[in-house]
Amino acid sequence: MAIKATIHIDDDEVRQQIKELNSGIENVLNESVNETLDVIEGKHDLAGGQIGVYTQTSKPNKPVGSDYRRTFRLKRSSKRRRPNQFSGEWYTDGSAPYDEFVIGPKVQQADIHQNRWTPLEEIEELAAQALPQIINEKLEEL
Repeated sequence: MAIKATIHIDDDEVRQQIKELNSGIENVLNESVNETLDVIEGKHDLAGGQIGVYTQTSKPNKPVGSDYRRTFRLKRSSKRRRPNQFSGEWYTDGSAPYDEFVIGPKVQQADIHQNRWTPLEEIEELAAQALPQIINEKLEEL
């Protein structure tokens, strides 16, 4: 005689687990965007950007013989915004009108800043490479 068996899986429990997992994934993505912005600014282990950690004594060093005094206007003009939960932007607010000559695309950088400041396209590439790595590390923590 065959045994009839029924195993019931409570869909409320499954729904709750899915809800918790979705919440965890949303947090991972949100944190990953913030960390990628940190990479851009130079405040992360994977950092390649410079602007967020720029100080009077930081590299790039002042040119030899220069009497230029750093104003940190470019650092202060560095901003980030989060248009929505899963996106982020780093930008300069325009208060340093020379920003493109320092941290802009390599073809726009002034000669004195080339090979001293990381050009924009290299920082963009670094951020594009860092994001999946950051997400994967955070997903492993779930």
